[in-house]
Amino acid sequence: MQRIEIPETIPAMMLSETVFFPQSILPLYIFEHHYRKMLQQVVEGDRMFTIVSPANERSSDPLLAQTPEIVTVGFVKACQTYEDGTSTVLLEGIVRARVEEYVRHFPYPVLRVTSLEDYPHDGDKLFSLKSKTLQLIESIHHQGGEVSEDLIHHLKQIDLPEHFVDHATASCVQNSAEKMRILKCTNPVQRYESLLHRLQTELYHIKLLNEIKGDLSVDQIRNN
Repeated sequence: MQRIEIPETIPAMMLSETVFFPQSILPLYIFEHHYRKMLQQVVEGDRMFTIVSPANERSSDPLLAQTPEIVTVGFVKACQTYEDGTSTVLLEGIVRARVEEYVRHFPYPVLRVTSLEDYPHDGDKLFSLKSKTLQLIESIHHQGGEVSEDLIHHLKQIDLPEHFVDHATASCVQNSAEKMRILKCTNPVQRYESLLHRLQTELYHIKLLNEIKGDLSVDQIRNN
């Protein structure tokens, strides 16, 4: 896969509880003055910026603290600016990057980053993991989990397993700390292993709940 060239320094937008993945599209509404200025400079330049979550920075999770901060560099795919100066943006995740340094924090963060090289991997193993992951997601859907048919259809259209795992994580994992843990995995096999563990746990809990519910209606469960 061709390496994507990114600038040495890149501006960042601080968003709580937001973990931005490569290959995903993040819709944003930009209204704060300092981010309006940032966006103007970004659009007039290389159209790239990233997202940093203050909550993730302060995480007490030792597994997150032991690894360098990883972000996803995003490309402004579309931008609509209104008469009041606010804008709506579609930010497309293009590549993971390691944060080397915070060049400045105000009026908005600027980071010095290094694009992460593609991790060498066994393609056959990744395709096998992709198939297993999709089967789990379909099982969650069939058991009544919060996975839509539209999402499954979308995931089935993704050919590259390295892209699939990021799409699936962004769409199927709700917990921000778990998302960040997977984002920080530079090895795609480890990403799959973490995601599979999360999905297997979710499927187990759904099946258990279904067994407990039995033939009871939702109202009967609430009244117990």
